[in-house]
Amino acid sequence: MGVTTAIVRDIPKLYTACTEWLSCVLFLCLLKRRYDWRKLVLPLAAVLVLLCVLQYMIGYELPLVLWVPGMFLAMVIMYFTIYFCCQVTPKSAGVCLSIAFILAEFAAAFEWQMYSYFLAVLVGIFDISGIGSQVFEVVIAALFYLAIYLCAYYMEKKLITDGESLSVTFSRMCIFLLIMLAIFLAANISYISSDTPFSATDQPQIFYIRSLMNFAGLFVLWSQQSIIREMNLFKELEMTQNVLMRQYYQYKQSKESIEILNCKYHDLKNQINMIRSETDAGKKEEYLQEMEQGIQKFELENKTGSPVLDVVLTDKGMVCAQRNIRITTVADGNLLSFMNAMDICTIFGNALDNAIEYLEKVNVPEKRLIRVSVFSQQAFLVIRVKNYCDTGMVMEKELPVTTKADKVNHGYGLKSIRMSAEKYGGNMTISTEHEWFSLCVMIPFPDDQAPPLPQKEGK
Repeated sequence: MGVTTAIVRDIPKLYTACTEWLSCVLFLCLLKRRYDWRKLVLPLAAVLVLLCVLQYMIGYELPLVLWVPGMFLAMVIMYFTIYFCCQVTPKSAGVCLSIAFILAEFAAAFEWQMYSYFLAVLVGIFDISGIGSQVFEVVIAALFYLAIYLCAYYMEKKLITDGESLSVTFSRMCIFLLIMLAIFLAANISYISSDTPFSATDQPQIFYIRSLMNFAGLFVLWSQQSIIREMNLFKELEMTQNVLMRQYYQYKQSKESIEILNCKYHDLKNQINMIRSETDAGKKEEYLQEMEQGIQKFELENKTGSPVLDVVLTDKGMVCAQRNIRITTVADGNLLSFMNAMDICTIFGNALDNAIEYLEKVNVPEKRLIRVSVFSQQAFLVIRVKNYCDTGMVMEKELPVTTKADKVNHGYGLKSIRMSAEKYGGNMTISTEHEWFSLCVMIPFPDDQAPPLPQKEGK
């Protein structure tokens, strides 16, 4: 009789409210929050009370016809809880709501089904009654919810990377919401009406349909989320490759331009010498000196031992000269002999582009400084690019957060540098200290290449 009585009972509405609240908290643990936990305690407590009151009203006080609108109101509460507590876009919050709501429905249905069919019999065997039976019921629910939400946490942790995998279009968000609504209606159609071709006729079948449909719906949503994550990763890889190729094409164009420029430089220098030998007029001499000094800015002075690095440094050096940025280089280009041209262009090109872009905003000319060094340290090649930096950096996943409005399509330069370093078994680190921003790439020398004698970084 104990089992039969338990089966007849529907899921306690307060349990449903608790699972809805726990689903919101789950995403607060996974995503970046707008506020500290201490500031969220009272709002989250208010949301829990609000969901409990709502579920109690639609479950016990209001007519059944208002149950569906009441559940939609619960969705709205969950949506705004996630949106206002987490740093997500409105579309991303819609995706989170879809997963959170179906997870809440599954947790509530599955726990109550297991309790009704298997654990409620213990109440009769051990003659637990009154408050004791209620305490036993609550403890079992808490243990089930703990297990379910721990599994959900580790599943979502694989699919969410600081919210990036939730970057979706409006149409993709609509797909998530439609799946959520379809699963919700299919799972609860027997509860709404028993006079449909898809309705169950008794309580055991209703429990089975609700648990099974919500479980299947949860995995459908997770599959959709996995597809989005793969699409975003593919897009990031494609963007990084585009950055890499752009630096390589710039290198090829710069190489041709620098060769032409060097020829022009030598031609002009010979012409200046001829004019200087023909006249000694003071003003003429002064003019020629200024002209020669201006041309010398564009002379190919970088002789590091790596033709590729020479071209990149000369090209970026011209940009620095035009923008009144001082760049100093102490580099042994011979150490780069095991790296291909594209990776050299990627590392130095992107690092210098980022430094130049930042220094353009510095108003004090004396502080527009860049230092480039390439040296060996034990069995590692060390590449370091430093620039003056008087502002703090907000780091995310070991990379500085871009200050540009379009955060989606920026930041791939540093990612391409890291990818090039990891290609050789190395790594990239970023630090800020004493008003200097430092990008350091360390790559182990190949086994077939004996490490050079230890060198010191140029000052």
